[in-house]
Amino acid sequence: MHNHLKYERKLVFGDGDFPLNVATWQNHPDYPLHVHDFSEIVIVLSGTGVNVINEESFAIKAGDVFVLHGNRPHGFKHTNNLSIVNVIFDRSLLSINKLKVSKLPGYQALFEVEPALLEFGKFKRHLQLDFSQLTHVRALTDAMEVELNASSRNRPSLDFDDRNKNSELDVQPIDQGSHLIALGHFMVLIGTLSRWHAGKTIVDPQKTHKIGEVLSYMETHYHEPFDIEKVTQISGMSRRNFYRIFANITEKSPMSYLLHLRIARAAHLLQTTEKNVTEIAFECGFDDSNYFSRQFRKTMGMPPRAYKSQKAPIGNLARDAK
Repeated sequence: MHNHLKYERKLVFGDGDFPLNVATWQNHPDYPLHVHDFSEIVIVLSGTGVNVINEESFAIKAGDVFVLHGNRPHGFKHTNNLSIVNVIFDRSLLSINKLKVSKLPGYQALFEVEPALLEFGKFKRHLQLDFSQLTHVRALTDAMEVELNASSRNRPSLDFDDRNKNSELDVQPIDQGSHLIALGHFMVLIGTLSRWHAGKTIVDPQKTHKIGEVLSYMETHYHEPFDIEKVTQISGMSRRNFYRIFANITEKSPMSYLLHLRIARAAHLLQTTEKNVTEIAFECGFDDSNYFSRQFRKTMGMPPRAYKSQKAPIGNLARDAK
């Protein structure tokens, strides 16, 4: 197991319970692999570099936009005058059912499928903005940053080293309406990027989007028995083609991916609720708690009871994170 830097939520969200922040970094240096329990949209403003995800890497330049989910180790190397905007968020912000964010054209491909493909080095193309689009997005992120950080008002973005002197980003809402306004800008950003991505020419876009719809279905029905007829119907493919394309995109079979979803949900419940292992096993779709315990240990490297007892420290960098 590799040791990576681990960023805890408090480092970027502060003591509050509003899981959204924005940071503009100039002269971003090479940075080691790290993990965190939140997601980020990376917008490259200028310069070049190489983004590393696990053992895979891809070149980045001005206008590139990609999404990273923090459980995958990632970092930067070979940076050259690199300036980026990080929109840092918890995925719970996208779970407002009435907004149906996951149904936006392009959303599943940009926020779900591409991050998985980037991890396995199978998807070298990501959203690339032209000058007009980049200017529009920068206006949205600037507005968000002003609302979320009082000290950022009328302040130019700082060098990475200058902003990194403090262990925590400033998280000081200007007033009680700042969270609401910032969330509005964030939703506009999500909708705009998804819309632009839906119009982007990619390899076999129809199949990519269809697999995205399947992943969306599986993420909301992970606790139910797997229905191959249902998911192939959603994909619009034959069963044989569905299995082949699903494996190409996710590097997993549908059942393996479903098991991953169930284990991930169980891990969350183990550390955030007082439910016992058996209750969580059944809630996450396992009929046998012993089988659940074996699969959990195989995936997470420890039994569920041991995992439940390990409460992650908050507010500091943990270099012993695995």
